[in-house]
Amino acid sequence: MITIENLAELVRQVFDTRDLASNTRYKALEKVVQYIKDNHKGDTLCLSMRKSDFVKKFEESTGSRSCAAKSAINELYNQFSKLGNPIVAKGTNAVICDKCNLGKADEKLVYLMESNCFRKVGVLNKMDIPEDKGVYAIRIDDINAMPNDFAKILKDRNHNLLYIGITKSNLRQRLWEEELHLKRPATFFRSIGAILGFMPPKGSLSNTTSRNYRFSRDDERRIIQWMENHLLVNFISLDCDIDKAEDYLIKTYKPLINISKNPCKLAILEELRNKCVEFGRDNFNLNP
Repeated sequence: MITIENLAELVRQVFDTRDLASNTRYKALEKVVQYIKDNHKGDTLCLSMRKSDFVKKFEESTGSRSCAAKSAINELYNQFSKLGNPIVAKGTNAVICDKCNLGKADEKLVYLMESNCFRKVGVLNKMDIPEDKGVYAIRIDDINAMPNDFAKILKDRNHNLLYIGITKSNLRQRLWEEELHLKRPATFFRSIGAILGFMPPKGSLSNTTSRNYRFSRDDERRIIQWMENHLLVNFISLDCDIDKAEDYLIKTYKPLINISKNPCKLAILEELRNKCVEFGRDNFNLNP
């Protein structure tokens, strides 16, 4: 992914070529670049959000509503788009492959796992996610943001991959609505909540056969905020054997939170999820 400094240099070159160079434009560009450094850690993937949303956030943060700043933002978006936003340019194209052979999908699966192609959840736009069947991956930006036991495991495994997920119907619904915003209970969301130490309201899981516990609304908001601050996602549409892709990715990369198919599944995570289920059923005593 191109750095903000390199992207800004391309914008300066455009200003020079079009005879638009002026101290006012250069200063406005510097102000936008500094905003990206201060508020998005210099990550140019913030330019994946809708331009109108970016402008609004920039103006609210800096108090600047100058035409020169809007011109600089517009050209930053132009250059970012020309270089090819990897999430949009690659992530939304379906891969057609033999249902018994993942060979033709290998390039897409490699892209899915490229760490520099992941986008911060906090700047992710719902409409950037295709409504196709596909695969998604979730990483954490800072291992130390996890509770100690889980941070240590990630350090021992020498990666920051948390989860591999699939959907055979709709990536936008599964990833955005269920996993990241809990419109319906989702496996990853429940696991993250348990890892962070949240418990469902005692006795809230009235169905004694269900394991789909939910947290209180306040706790759900806290979990969502934590994910927006710390998690990174990438996704691909994949028109082939989704189950086979999931099986390959989990066995190869051993993500922290996947349990099914994972040769390195964590007993500690299963225990935490079981504790949440029992507490939700009002069958768990915190002080035996």
